[in-house]
Amino acid sequence: MLAIRSKAFLAILIIAFFPFSVRSQGLQDVLANYKGDNGQKFVQPLSDVLASTFHSQVFTGAGAAEKITVDVKLIVPFAFVTDNLRTFEGTTPAGFEPATTTEAPTVLGSSTPKTVNGINGTSYTFPGGLGSQVLWYAIPQVNVGGILGTEVSIRFFAFEPAEDVGQIRMFGLGVQHKLSRYFKDSPVDFSIGYAFNQVDFENYLKVRNHLFVAHIGKSTKIANYYALVGYKTNLTKLQLEYQGEMIDYKIGNANPLLLGLGAGIRIAFVQFNVEVNGPRPLVASAGVGIHF
Repeated sequence: MLAIRSKAFLAILIIAFFPFSVRSQGLQDVLANYKGDNGQKFVQPLSDVLASTFHSQVFTGAGAAEKITVDVKLIVPFAFVTDNLRTFEGTTPAGFEPATTTEAPTVLGSSTPKTVNGINGTSYTFPGGLGSQVLWYAIPQVNVGGILGTEVSIRFFAFEPAEDVGQIRMFGLGVQHKLSRYFKDSPVDFSIGYAFNQVDFENYLKVRNHLFVAHIGKSTKIANYYALVGYKTNLTKLQLEYQGEMIDYKIGNANPLLLGLGAGIRIAFVQFNVEVNGPRPLVASAGVGIHF
């Protein structure tokens, strides 16, 4: 059994969903405890984090430029693992007496297992999580603007995080249209947009998320600021076979609302951006790119 202990966020994906160990606990213990409803709740916070982090800085303004522009960027979102993402209400399995519901760690929660004592000296243990405080990763992105008031965002990468575990592939596409271009006297810019991201890990893990978003803001030749409101969805599908049994999860995000604030500054041809979005989970992101 291979254990991956990197703090990089995409490695956390692998730890959470693929047959590796979670911290010092064996895969067999995790699967035995986390089938069915417990399993869904155990990994639910990760789906919420994915929905927010993947949509960070898809667009860093309220509207495209009126002339063709190209920005090549690297975006790094940081998701803060707050208390509401650390625990869930876990239930002991059928046959355990007395039937007990207790607060147990999620995949992002405490690495300390939670043990419940039963009758006749029996006990049941809810495995611990990753003990995460902040999750982060980097996303390469290219934005092309100035196409009839429209900006297009493209993301893609593929890599193998460790030997003999397969390849992780990500693809994202977004489109934003500047509505304020139809209102010549508008004091601010405003736009609507849509973005789609997907992640695939061989045939075991598939992540699909969507964002419908509106921006409002103001920009000058060297700086800009904006606010956004959006509706985000995320669907994480996991399927793997273990000891002849098929384990199948389909997990959506529990918090569809996305609110955010952002700002940017350009020094010569280098663009810097920051953004904060939430409310659950809270994500801060930083971006740097070359503007053409």
